[in-house]
Amino acid sequence: MSTDVLLQVPWVRTILNHGIDPVTNVTILSSTQFDVITSAHSIVSPNVSAEASTLLYGLGWFRFTLMGYDVSESLLFLFLYVTTTMLHK
Repeated sequence: MSTDVLLQVPWVRTILNHGIDPVTNVTILSSTQFDVITSAHSIVSPNVSAEASTLLYGLGWFRFTLMGYDVSESLLFLFLYVTTTMLHK
């Protein structure tokens, strides 16, 4: 696995734990900051289908619903995933 991906692991865990470091239980992002960072601020694509909702964007994150599941996606994480996948082929 790429070192860049491994360096992102603590941040991913913290984001998935709503701004609190799950290892130390220290609040990294207040609930207000977390809400602002993870909330949508603009519409990227208004297209809606039976599977996917409107694509929204906010502070580096894309948000949408896919088959009933809430999805938050960052270009950084997408880039790291693609890079890691390409390196291991």
